Amino acid sequence: MDPITRTTELEAINEMLRAIGEAPVSAIDTGNSDVTTALDLLRSHSRRVQALGWHFNTEREYIITPDGNGYLNVPSNALKIDSTSYSSSIDVIQRGDKLYDKYNKTFVFTEPLKVDMVVGLDWSELPESARAYIVALAGLEFVDTDIGSDTRHQFTSSRVNNARLLLESEETDNGDFNMLRDSLSGFEISYRRL
Repeated sequence: MDPITRTTELEAINEMLRAIGEAPVSAIDTGNSDVTTALDLLRSHSRRVQALGWHFNTEREYIITPDGNGYLNVPSNALKIDSTSYSSSIDVIQRGDKLYDKYNKTFVFTEPLKVDMVVGLDWSELPESARAYIVALAGLEFVDTDIGSDTRHQFTSSRVNNARLLLESEETDNGDFNMLRDSLSGFEISYRRL
């Protein structure tokens, strides 16, 4: 008996195809328009789900060092980024592929900056709970755009809810969250100057 492994992209596509009554395929690059649509939806939903920022794809206090021109170049897989500095003298946002200091109105930095960054991971790097949620979301949209059946919509909608609960449960288990450290109000209470 083969060991149980994480869901592959091909398996995800085949789940989506089965949801609309289509036969599974043996490869993603078949040229089949349903396969192409399913893959596009899967990758689109993967990006959206990951952009929310989860424990598995958030880099805390990631250091970005200025290049020779003083620019802080953002990694190409950064989906969301914010400085970790609680100083009122810096307000960093992403503009294009660089960080911009809104407070000082400049792209040029003289020293490295710590940021919290949400990164987009390849399918092979995602935990199974995230894969299940992404497949369910993409499958729901796939079913709705293909046939719009109320029965199939309800079935896939139920899968979305169950998969979201599983992902949130894993997030809670793995995140080691602390009310004082991981919330703005907790931070303000902990570091209040009296």
